[in-house]
Amino acid sequence: MDFLRYLDVLIGYALAMIVLSTMIATAAGAWLAAIASRARHLENGLGAMLATISGMGLTDGQSLAKDILRDPTVKPFGKLELLVRRWNIPWLPGILRWIRSCANETVTREELALMILRQASDGCEAAIRALGIPMTAEEAESLQKAQAALAAAGTGSDARSRAEREKVKEQIRSLPVVEAAQEMLANVEKEMLRIEVEEPSLPAQAWRTKALQKAASRLASRLFPQFDNVMDRVEDNARYSGKLVAAFFSAVFLYLYPVDSMAMLTRLSADQGALRILVDAATDVNAAQAGTAIADAEKKLLHMGLFGDFNSGKRLFDQGVNLGGVFATWMMVSLGAPFWLGVLERLLGLRSLMSQKASDQRAWREQDQRGQTAQATAPAAASAAGGK
Repeated sequence: MDFLRYLDVLIGYALAMIVLSTMIATAAGAWLAAIASRARHLENGLGAMLATISGMGLTDGQSLAKDILRDPTVKPFGKLELLVRRWNIPWLPGILRWIRSCANETVTREELALMILRQASDGCEAAIRALGIPMTAEEAESLQKAQAALAAAGTGSDARSRAEREKVKEQIRSLPVVEAAQEMLANVEKEMLRIEVEEPSLPAQAWRTKALQKAASRLASRLFPQFDNVMDRVEDNARYSGKLVAAFFSAVFLYLYPVDSMAMLTRLSADQGALRILVDAATDVNAAQAGTAIADAEKKLLHMGLFGDFNSGKRLFDQGVNLGGVFATWMMVSLGAPFWLGVLERLLGLRSLMSQKASDQRAWREQDQRGQTAQATAPAAASAAGGK
């Protein structure tokens, strides 16, 4: 088998790994979205940071992060809660709880700072401490009692319940530490408006940053230096979770449908026709790198039976299944579709280079052969001309 044939086999194998990886990544992505994986990582990361800033326990930091990320102004569908209270539908609250459990997946540092200010203005102790507002033990105890009374007032929609809640909220707003938080929020908003009027060409994010630095400097100095590091860790944790889930889904898939890499390579080496089809499909995938091209390649691979017979009912530990070949498939698929797309691009580039080189060598050999033939026939032609 020449070098180009080996390259074609590797290209076909890389295409098969792209298709398998994409199938598994789609299932893993759907699962991660259903459990709101990234949102939970963000909530945990911000909770730990807010606990450090406020000087309170991790539980308080997590609670504050949850309230911020699931606030109706930040989280889509948050206002459905108001409608659920009016509609007496048995299954709707359960659906709403699931929706609300999926916290917002992103937040900017300026938005986070403003939400902390608003939470503090509503009497959240952790948010007030994050602002750096001094609070005595007596003030903390009074705030905790008022918050407990507000929780005891319930969420009833009748006039009496609403009046009781408003009375408790008024008591919370009248506490000195809450009034200080309200004043700080008002100063930040006034400063934002002033900067917007004086420097309208600046983006809104810059208005907020400058206003927070001036009117809530202690919060900004605590929050801003840590925020980027926390978000980087959130991204790393989300990617790591994605890899773990993809590896698990690939293991489940290969248990149900044991795809043997060794058998796949043997089949590609023996079937020249299938190899040509796959190389053409790989070229399309490399050129487009779109879902349509990968879907077309998937149809061709399944039609050829390159992944084996899905209807055979064989499982991983059944007799005749090559465990080594299936394990190799699991290892290769776990590398992910982006890795194999990069491999495919390099293999196709090398194939193009080798094909051009082979074509040039073929043309040189043909030219050399024509020259040798001409040299061999020249004496005979001269002898024939002399005999005449």
